[in-house]
Amino acid sequence: MKTLISTLTLALLLGACTDPAFAGASDASPQLAVRYNDLSLHTAAGVAKLYSRINGAAALVCERAVAGEPWAGIAFRACKERAVERAIQNVNSPELTAYFSALTQKALAIALAGN
Repeated sequence: MKTLISTLTLALLLGACTDPAFAGASDASPQLAVRYNDLSLHTAAGVAKLYSRINGAAALVCERAVAGEPWAGIAFRACKERAVERAIQNVNSPELTAYFSALTQKALAIALAGN
């Protein structure tokens, strides 16, 4: 799986930042690449590090995306939550999904390998 997706671009995953609910946000989705080809997603340390990178990247991108919005705090939290969830789904790692679910008590669907 890591060889298929060694770079995750949050731009495709940040639909929350361009939703009509965030009416002042730019039409161009902000982008930030999260690289994880140096990590093993079969180890707890690798999964935790990737989650940290995704979370940090989502925070940076969403902070910029909602800056100046009247409800920036609410918009930021919603944008970041959706960006992290979409990024985790895009990585499609059972280990990362389980890590996320354990931290947040949220279940995410992942595609089965080979489908």
